[in-house]
Amino acid sequence: MWKARSEIEIDGDSWLINGHPTYEGRWHQDIHIEGLLLNTRMANGVFDDSNSLTRHLWAYPDTGIWEAGRNTIELAKMLPVYAAHGLTAINVNLQGGSPLGYYRDNPVFLNELRRRIHVRHPGAGDTDIWAGLTGLGSQPWQSSGFDGAGVFDPETCSRTAHLIEAADAAGLIVCLGLFYFGQDEKLSDEKAVRAAVGEVCLWILRQGYRNVIIEINNETDVPRYEHQILQPHRVHELISQARSVG
Repeated sequence: MWKARSEIEIDGDSWLINGHPTYEGRWHQDIHIEGLLLNTRMANGVFDDSNSLTRHLWAYPDTGIWEAGRNTIELAKMLPVYAAHGLTAINVNLQGGSPLGYYRDNPVFLNELRRRIHVRHPGAGDTDIWAGLTGLGSQPWQSSGFDGAGVFDPETCSRTAHLIEAADAAGLIVCLGLFYFGQDEKLSDEKAVRAAVGEVCLWILRQGYRNVIIEINNETDVPRYEHQILQPHRVHELISQARSVG
């Protein structure tokens, strides 16, 4: 069985890795940073896109195609470098994070997205690009690590395992986000959301990972989540569920 090398703990208001406070005895610009978990956003570390109309948007310039495995492997190889420069954690989300940023609120950016899609698929209309979704507010790419019933996608699971284990070897913590607005509606209902939380948390425990902390959803206060249980007034229910697993 795989054996963990890095273990995260909380002691009061401090983070500990392998029993020692992070940045022990350290100050930066007159700020005591001992116990902090300085991290970087790698939300798309296990990203993939199953939408044939948008997949080409992420193509590598040297191959002309998008390769989800390459994306994860190249990030994993850099983790020791990041750790050597003082990083203690990375943030990854199982539904990705918008690779185009806040394009939806800007008509110019939205039209640019259409233009880029039409380069490869000139006949694609909005009903094709956003097929089955609630509207332009949803992300058209299919980057959810869960299917409609909340089942953890096996390929996403494999990439996540690779990244967690690489982080463990580098002495890094993974803050694993489960849901992201713009993708949460890919799960059919609240039952599916709960199923996803339960499956991922149980998988982490069974794998023996000790360097993972769970973020239920990215920025729960952003008013774009479709499922009420992912909104501020109810997300605590999923936090309680995650804590009860095992």
